[in-house]
Amino acid sequence: MYRSSFLREVRKEKYERSDAYDELRGSPEFDSLAQARGLENLQELNERFASYINRARVLEQRNTILRKQLETFQRMDELVGLDEAFAGQIEFNRQRMRELASDRAKLEREEKDAQRMLDEYRNKYRNEREYQQRLKETLERLNKEADEALLCNLELQIESQFLQDDINATKDRYKKNLMEIQTYVNVLQQIIQTTPRVSPITAGICEEKLVAERRIPVLQSQLEEYKSILCQLQAQKYKLQTETTMLEQAIKNTQESYDDEIQLYNEQIENLRKGIEEAERTLEKYTTDCRQLVIYQQSLENELERYKRIIENEDSRLNSAIAGTPVTLFTQIYRPVQPQASRGR
Repeated sequence: MYRSSFLREVRKEKYERSDAYDELRGSPEFDSLAQARGLENLQELNERFASYINRARVLEQRNTILRKQLETFQRMDELVGLDEAFAGQIEFNRQRMRELASDRAKLEREEKDAQRMLDEYRNKYRNEREYQQRLKETLERLNKEADEALLCNLELQIESQFLQDDINATKDRYKKNLMEIQTYVNVLQQIIQTTPRVSPITAGICEEKLVAERRIPVLQSQLEEYKSILCQLQAQKYKLQTETTMLEQAIKNTQESYDDEIQLYNEQIENLRKGIEEAERTLEKYTTDCRQLVIYQQSLENELERYKRIIENEDSRLNSAIAGTPVTLFTQIYRPVQPQASRGR
């Protein structure tokens, strides 16, 4: 069609040129005018030819668009039950949205359970830390009491040693005094025994004898007093020895009980330390699991958002296919008709 119209235009131009040529053939200015007219016609012909080529390209593009639109209409005519297909697709998308909503609710429940487990383990860990702190304070208090008991035991041992030294010194002093008294008494008795009842001794010896006889009761009373003091000291020594033995036994028992309690507390602390380490490992494991759950939840939320966007895009595409596509197609069909009408005019 374009080629035939182009040929008609060319023939018309040739006919017009032939008529002008016949009219101007006899004039003297024919050569110069024909040359100028030929250049102008050649330039105009080139411009028209270029415009025709551009129009041909545009029309070819529009023809391609119209062919595609025609194929689209043919496919739409060939489709049977298009509304049912769209309804099925919409129902499928809604079912998918419901499944995604149920998955989201399930993930939210799992997140709440994981958060609850994390809170429980945090509370357990806090309680274990507090219990361990109390045990440490108890151990420190027991160590302090044990140190005080050891210091008290050492003080009692030192005091008992001082008392023993005092007792020994007092015993030695009283023994020495007693030996001196006994020696003096024995000497006096020997003097009394060796002295005859009637002897021609001088008056001075008699006086000494009388003085010695007077001093014997005093010395005997002092001897008895020293003996009673010695008995009291021996009783006090026995009492102090008994108290020292009891104190040593009590200190020994206390030390053994403290050692047993310290050993027991050490074992409890070791068990608690192991339990705390195990709880820390478990807490770290659950923390890692919670982080993985959070990451998994985030990925699922991203997937859910992606599905939502896909569903929205599908809905918009389906809505445009149902409502907007025919209007667009008719608009595209109607637009290429205008250049043809203008070209016909």
